[in-house]
Amino acid sequence: MFTDRSYFSVPVVGVTFDDRQHTISQMRIGDKLVLMREPYNPFDPYAIAVETLSGEQVGYLSRPMAQHLAQGMDGIGSERVPAQVSDIVGGFSETASLGVRINFTIPVLV
Repeated sequence: MFTDRSYFSVPVVGVTFDDRQHTISQMRIGDKLVLMREPYNPFDPYAIAVETLSGEQVGYLSRPMAQHLAQGMDGIGSERVPAQVSDIVGGFSETASLGVRINFTIPVLV
Protein backbone atom coordinates (compact mmCIF):
# COMPACT_ATOMS: atom_id res chain seq x y z
CA MET A 1 0.00 0.00 0.00
CA PHE A 2 1.27 3.50 -0.83
CA THR A 3 0.94 6.69 1.17
CA ASP A 4 -0.22 9.65 -0.89
CA ARG A 5 3.24 11.19 -1.15
CA SER A 6 6.15 11.43 1.24
CA TYR A 7 8.61 14.33 1.43
CA PHE A 8 12.35 13.68 1.72
CA SER A 9 15.38 15.90 2.27
CA VAL A 10 18.56 13.86 1.92
CA PRO A 11 22.27 14.15 1.09
CA VAL A 12 23.54 12.79 -2.21
CA VAL A 13 26.33 10.18 -1.94
CA GLY A 14 29.15 9.37 -4.37
CA VAL A 15 29.76 13.04 -5.16
CA THR A 16 33.56 12.74 -5.38
CA PHE A 17 33.67 10.32 -8.33
CA ASP A 18 34.23 11.18 -11.99
CA ASP A 19 33.65 14.89 -12.70
CA ARG A 20 30.82 15.27 -10.19
CA GLN A 21 32.61 17.90 -8.09
CA HIS A 22 32.74 20.20 -11.12
CA THR A 23 29.04 19.60 -11.77
CA ILE A 24 28.17 20.42 -8.15
CA SER A 25 30.32 23.57 -8.22
CA GLN A 26 28.07 24.89 -11.01
CA MET A 27 24.83 24.15 -9.14
CA ARG A 28 22.72 26.58 -7.10
CA ILE A 29 20.07 26.10 -4.43
CA GLY A 30 16.75 25.60 -6.17
CA ASP A 31 18.22 23.96 -9.30
CA LYS A 32 16.00 21.21 -10.63
CA LEU A 33 17.31 17.62 -10.72
CA VAL A 34 15.91 14.22 -11.53
CA LEU A 35 16.10 10.88 -9.70
CA MET A 36 16.66 8.02 -12.13
CA ARG A 37 16.07 4.36 -11.24
CA GLU A 38 18.91 2.07 -12.32
CA PRO A 39 17.46 -1.44 -11.84
CA TYR A 40 20.27 -2.95 -13.92
CA ASN A 41 23.09 -1.28 -11.98
CA PRO A 42 25.68 -4.08 -11.47
CA PHE A 43 26.52 -2.89 -7.93
CA ASP A 44 23.02 -2.29 -6.58
CA PRO A 45 19.70 -3.32 -8.19
CA TYR A 46 17.93 -0.68 -6.06
CA ALA A 47 20.21 2.15 -7.23
CA ILE A 48 18.69 5.59 -7.77
CA ALA A 49 20.97 8.09 -9.53
CA VAL A 50 20.72 11.86 -9.10
CA GLU A 51 21.19 13.79 -12.34
CA THR A 52 20.89 17.33 -13.64
CA LEU A 53 18.18 18.00 -16.20
CA SER A 54 20.90 17.90 -18.87
CA GLY A 55 21.91 14.37 -17.78
CA GLU A 56 25.09 15.10 -15.80
CA GLN A 57 25.42 12.73 -12.87
CA VAL A 58 25.59 14.30 -9.42
CA GLY A 59 25.69 11.05 -7.42
CA TYR A 60 23.23 8.58 -5.90
CA LEU A 61 20.76 8.25 -3.08
CA SER A 62 22.27 6.24 -0.22
CA ARG A 63 21.80 2.50 -0.49
CA PRO A 64 19.32 2.27 2.44
CA MET A 65 17.29 5.19 1.06
CA ALA A 66 17.29 3.73 -2.47
CA GLN A 67 16.24 0.33 -1.18
CA HIS A 68 13.37 1.99 0.68
CA LEU A 69 12.21 4.04 -2.34
CA ALA A 70 12.91 1.77 -5.33
CA GLN A 71 9.77 -0.33 -4.86
CA GLY A 72 7.66 2.83 -4.73
CA MET A 73 9.15 4.12 -7.97
CA ASP A 74 8.79 0.71 -9.61
CA GLY A 75 5.26 0.34 -8.24
CA ILE A 76 4.06 3.53 -9.92
CA GLY A 77 5.97 2.70 -13.12
CA SER A 78 8.19 5.74 -12.82
CA GLU A 79 11.88 5.68 -13.66
CA ARG A 80 12.16 9.47 -13.13
CA VAL A 81 11.20 11.58 -10.13
CA PRO A 82 11.76 15.36 -9.97
CA ALA A 83 14.02 16.72 -7.22
CA GLN A 84 15.51 20.06 -6.24
CA VAL A 85 18.82 21.21 -4.74
CA SER A 86 18.18 22.34 -1.16
CA ASP A 87 21.78 23.00 -0.06
CA ILE A 88 25.38 22.94 -1.25
CA VAL A 89 27.77 22.10 1.59
CA GLY A 90 31.52 21.85 2.16
CA GLY A 91 34.18 23.17 -0.17
CA PHE A 92 35.64 25.44 2.50
CA SER A 93 39.15 25.00 1.09
CA GLU A 94 40.65 24.02 -2.24
CA THR A 95 41.02 20.42 -1.06
CA ALA A 96 37.60 20.07 0.60
CA SER A 97 34.87 18.32 -1.37
CA LEU A 98 31.47 19.82 -2.06
CA GLY A 99 28.30 18.01 -1.11
CA VAL A 100 24.67 18.50 -2.05
CA ARG A 101 21.33 17.94 -0.32
CA ILE A 102 18.14 17.47 -2.28
CA ASN A 103 14.39 17.59 -1.65
CA PHE A 104 11.77 15.47 -3.40
CA THR A 105 8.40 13.83 -2.90
CA ILE A 106 7.58 10.27 -3.91
CA PRO A 107 5.02 7.56 -3.14
CA VAL A 108 6.36 5.04 -0.62
CA LEU A 109 5.18 1.62 0.49
CA VAL A 110 3.69 1.34 3.97
